[in-house]
Amino acid sequence: MKTIISQRSVQFLNKSIANQATATNSSLAMAVQQLSLGNFNPLENYLREKLLLIDDQEMRAEVITNFFNKVENLINTLRHKAAMEHDIFEIENMEKASVYLPILKKKFIR
Repeated sequence: MKTIISQRSVQFLNKSIANQATATNSSLAMAVQQLSLGNFNPLENYLREKLLLIDDQEMRAEVITNFFNKVENLINTLRHKAAMEHDIFEIENMEKASVYLPILKKKFIR
């Protein structure tokens, strides 16, 4: 039996994702680092874990859309931070992550 969570819980989940996306040393940021290396699993598992309890397709779509928007913002933040530090290696990694992100997005958005 699957549990259907309320809209309020989805809002809390979205807020949790947003908080993770603003911290450049969070588990979400580490998953983005792995994405830049072509490893989709940590980011994919992070999102799948968030979606476990959601049956409603509209709520799932809302969480997925929010997640990918926040990850895209996080990639841009990390790229900007690397540029401010003149870290060419990290800038290139974030460029790679921004290329891999739409590939992962296609797995979730159909």
